[in-house]
Amino acid sequence: MHDPYQRPRPQYNVGRSNNDDCCSDCEDIDCGNDCLGVPLVFVIGGFIIFTICLILLFASFGHIKEGELGLLKSNLTKVVSYERVYTPGYYYVGLNRGFEKVSSKVQYININEGEYAWTCPESVNGTCDHNEESNNVGVTLQIIFTIQYRILDSIEGLQQAYNRYKFNADAVAAHVKTTAQQNAKQTPQYFSLSEIIDEQKNGTSTDTLIDKAELDAELQSFGYMVEDILIERIELDGEAADKYLQTDLRRYEDDLVQKQEEAAVIRRETERQVTAINNEAVADSYVIEAVADAYVERLEAELSVYAKNANILATEALIDALHVAFNEASEVEIMEMMLVVQYIDQMMKIGPSSDTVFVDDRQNKLFVDQISRN
Repeated sequence: MHDPYQRPRPQYNVGRSNNDDCCSDCEDIDCGNDCLGVPLVFVIGGFIIFTICLILLFASFGHIKEGELGLLKSNLTKVVSYERVYTPGYYYVGLNRGFEKVSSKVQYININEGEYAWTCPESVNGTCDHNEESNNVGVTLQIIFTIQYRILDSIEGLQQAYNRYKFNADAVAAHVKTTAQQNAKQTPQYFSLSEIIDEQKNGTSTDTLIDKAELDAELQSFGYMVEDILIERIELDGEAADKYLQTDLRRYEDDLVQKQEEAAVIRRETERQVTAINNEAVADSYVIEAVADAYVERLEAELSVYAKNANILATEALIDALHVAFNEASEVEIMEMMLVVQYIDQMMKIGPSSDTVFVDDRQNKLFVDQISRN
């Protein structure tokens, strides 16, 4: 029997809307739009939570790039952990921690300024003159060089570097530059100019200009090390350059005198031996004399070659000195000035032995032109 007060149950049709489908589960409750609103809130809330979790997950990872090292650091307390050195890669560090990074690449500083350094006084043999009564003084020079350095990749190295300069590259570079300049100013005081130049010619080391071991020890005190030192050039003032040139020429002259003395000693010893052998056997003396003469001739030939090499080196040194003194002169003018100097030297040699001088205008055009103008 039909109850007029009984509420009719909902009917389900295939063509019903999404809203009707949602309300199909509500049966007797007049759900209206409430049935559709509850799952939509959960979907939106779930998406937001998922997005936040994803962001937090990515924020929990840290990255060290190639050419860098890092230490773990708390973002809240700003305290750095020295338990591990982090190399390039990705790491899970958590939300409240990050990396304090520093470059692990080799750094370069070119030092082309600073005060001139003094060398020690030079003795006749080219070493330092330690005679307190001597009037010799050293010469001044300036070193233009490049220093290569990098951070130590150990925990102790990074700890020292961070504690000292907080990985501030500019502050580290300023300290390295100042330390290197002081080293370059002090080290040459223990060496003569000849020792310094000879070492640079041989290319053996830079210890006469910069004490690499001492500089490296200073850098390691704040977490860095010297990779290499490149000497670009050595600048001398005019007086120092002239003094070195004179010293070098005197050394060649002393070597020539020494070679001549050695040849004279050998000749005298040979003559003594020949005389002694002649007293015993004339035939043997001829053989010994021939051998001795051949040896003396060889020494004289070597002496002649040495003298020629010395003249060549002296001429090259003179040309370099003229280039420094007259840096705007052409090569032709430099050669003419060199010929004038050589001509004057030749005149000084032959002047005391002759009252007459013959001048060939083809040998020295400058000299002839000067006479013509006068």
